[in-house]
Amino acid sequence: MGGLTTLFTNPLLLWFLPLALIPVLLHLLTLHRLKTVELSTFRFLFDSYVQQRRRMKFLEWLIALLRTLFLLFLVFAVSRMRMPDYWESLFGGGAGSRDVVLMFDTSASMGAVTDGVTALDRAKGAARELLNPQRANVKPGDHVTVIRVGERPEQLLRRFQASTEEIFNEIDNLDTGPSRGNLYAAFSQLFSGDNAELSKFQEPVVYLFTDLQQSGWEEFRGGESPVKVPANTELRLVNVGSGRPLNNKAVIGDAPTPARVIVGLPVTLRARVRNLSPTKSTSSGFAVTTSINGQQVDRQTMAVAAGKTDELEVIYTPAEPGMLKGQFEIPGDPFLDDNIFRFTLDVRPQVGVLLVNGNPNPNPLEDSALYIKTALTATDTPDDEETSEGEPADGEADEGAAVPAAGGRDFVRSLEVREIPQAELNADAVSQAVVVILADCGQLDAARFTLLRNFVNKGGGLIMLPGEKVNPEIYTKQFFPDPNDDEAPMLAASLAAAVGDPTKTETFSSFANIDFSNEILSVFAGGKTPYLTRVQVYRHFALSLPEERGSSWPLVAFAGSDAPAVIEGRYGDGQVVLSSFPFHSKWTNLPMRPEFVPLLLRMVSHVMKQPELGGPSVVGAGGTAEFFADEASWDPVSAKVTGPGGQVNPLEQFQRSRARLVGAFDRTVHQGFYEVEVSGGNTARPKEGRLSFAVNLASSESDFKTIGGNLERVDDTNEAGQRMERIEVETAAMLEGLVAGETLKVVDASADAQQKFGEPGTQNEIWRWLIYVMFLVIAVEFLLSTLSGQVAGEEDDKAMERIKQLSPGGWVGRMTGADVTEEAPTGAASE
Repeated sequence: MGGLTTLFTNPLLLWFLPLALIPVLLHLLTLHRLKTVELSTFRFLFDSYVQQRRRMKFLEWLIALLRTLFLLFLVFAVSRMRMPDYWESLFGGGAGSRDVVLMFDTSASMGAVTDGVTALDRAKGAARELLNPQRANVKPGDHVTVIRVGERPEQLLRRFQASTEEIFNEIDNLDTGPSRGNLYAAFSQLFSGDNAELSKFQEPVVYLFTDLQQSGWEEFRGGESPVKVPANTELRLVNVGSGRPLNNKAVIGDAPTPARVIVGLPVTLRARVRNLSPTKSTSSGFAVTTSINGQQVDRQTMAVAAGKTDELEVIYTPAEPGMLKGQFEIPGDPFLDDNIFRFTLDVRPQVGVLLVNGNPNPNPLEDSALYIKTALTATDTPDDEETSEGEPADGEADEGAAVPAAGGRDFVRSLEVREIPQAELNADAVSQAVVVILADCGQLDAARFTLLRNFVNKGGGLIMLPGEKVNPEIYTKQFFPDPNDDEAPMLAASLAAAVGDPTKTETFSSFANIDFSNEILSVFAGGKTPYLTRVQVYRHFALSLPEERGSSWPLVAFAGSDAPAVIEGRYGDGQVVLSSFPFHSKWTNLPMRPEFVPLLLRMVSHVMKQPELGGPSVVGAGGTAEFFADEASWDPVSAKVTGPGGQVNPLEQFQRSRARLVGAFDRTVHQGFYEVEVSGGNTARPKEGRLSFAVNLASSESDFKTIGGNLERVDDTNEAGQRMERIEVETAAMLEGLVAGETLKVVDASADAQQKFGEPGTQNEIWRWLIYVMFLVIAVEFLLSTLSGQVAGEEDDKAMERIKQLSPGGWVGRMTGADVTEEAPTGAASE
């Protein structure tokens, strides 16, 4: 009964099957023997008797057959009969001592739900059935390797003995990640990697459980050469996807655009939603909810047509500094993982700008810092606008045209400007600043020069605007060089005596060779005649750069001489901007020009000091999050990262990068918020800080297009078969050495197939239906036995008597016909 036992839950009860022969034996034992009876002449009745006798014999055999079926169905029902296993032949089998490789696609799309079951759960069920010791798919002598296919493939088990508990535990513990499954990397590692274990495989059979999503095969489809598969290797591509079109909408959002979020200033959050549904009738409105720290701050309704992408803006104003966690959310659909986009906001206090006035004067027009402070505090500064494209008739830039500012009035509001005389410049003042502006500061000593260089080296921003109070030789010889390193000055520049006469227009200079590719100046590149070309400089210091300029480079040069007018440099982690003239109306008309305010604001924005501790707001699925800490304040530094599930990962390896310590975390395998606790400093001044970042679903995982194409009609068996053939052909082209239909086969274990044939390992039981059939059979048998027209008579046949004696009652005889006798009329022959 070897093959028959697979159809029963309790196959041992099949030993009762011989009981079904009892009705046949009883029928044979109770065959009627005819006796000749002397009667009158009834020859005319003989013909009707023969016909009746034939009908009775047919009914007797029919009743015996029904009784036999009753007993057969009874044994089958007790043994719990089930349908044949559709999956056993599909998964294949083979001789023992093979290498079996189970590859599980754990990309985010494997979390899509169909009929209440995810694709990954279907993969687990199929794998458990494959490893079932009662099946012939994997033999006890086989060795099993389990590989998790994510952004980076991971071997969970290597060549374990088949059917061991560890294999089932690893399969049960599998979970989806937020990234795609990189099948190119997985197959490359399996067949052509440097792993010695994998090279020992003997005629391996590889089972890939996947939903066939195109994103997993991206490298193959993008032009990468096929992976060479060793000879005698077989691949079973087990499709555990939905098998049906999925209507899916995804919120893919954008990380907050400002580099710094300032308390009290509005920030624009953008939620982008893609409708990836295959049908055109799914554009009905739905709600997009924005939450910050668990509190709803905005709710808008939008409609996105199938195949389209749209976005909405949310303006949010943080009320206090700190780390905020936000998210966009849309209603649920079959794929829940892409219905939320998470982000963080590192809200900082206002930016401290220290304006050091080297020539304060009661007369505002004589004050060196007048125009600078006005530009930095004017809240009526226009917002960013497009540069006017309209040109005046003379071809010159329109003086009334709007000029883009560095964030406009919002940026100005983020600045906390503090003005001090140069005599009050000290460590306390600098420690509270992000940017320091030196306005004609000619009385600085060596200690203050060192203080400012250290400030820049640690990430601070410095803008130098020398004027008539400055001795250029002191700046060149004492301020710009680094006394500890002659090869790495703060600025590789030299200032010489001032040239030009404000009373003689022929000595005036104008700008040329403007580097509009630079971040500070790029916004002024509009129009036929770019901005800044009408600026006049009445007097300026002679500024020069050596051939070996290092990290210093010119931004603007003077027309005619190509001498630098403004230069920029990097020193340590900080930025420096040096102008050859002060921003004052005595030396230039720039403060009167419309370009002045945006130019100064962009300079401040460009050189801003980075915070001592920082990290990303959003990290792509499977990506690397980088954190930095100021070396001087935080060294030695360590951190621990707590993932969404509460798992804690220490982060102790921080590398030095200039004046910063940089650490990297790449175990972003779950979507959600990650908490980072950073500690450092010395025992005298310990430092602690907290950061947070979000990991979201890879945007490609929301698109459920598959290799071989998606089915248009699920119930079309011809189309489904053609799709399987296309999948085999495409896969064989990507994996060189496999032959479609021979060493490469596709197993349809999709949700649609499991709905038709049941889950692997759970055959549909039919014993309950057999019980109903049993009742039907016994009812028909009872009806035929009662209405069969049998005639009771006297019969002393010894066999009949023995049958009657087998039962204490007469009902056995009635059911078997043992108490019924027939007499043939005279002349009837015994049959």
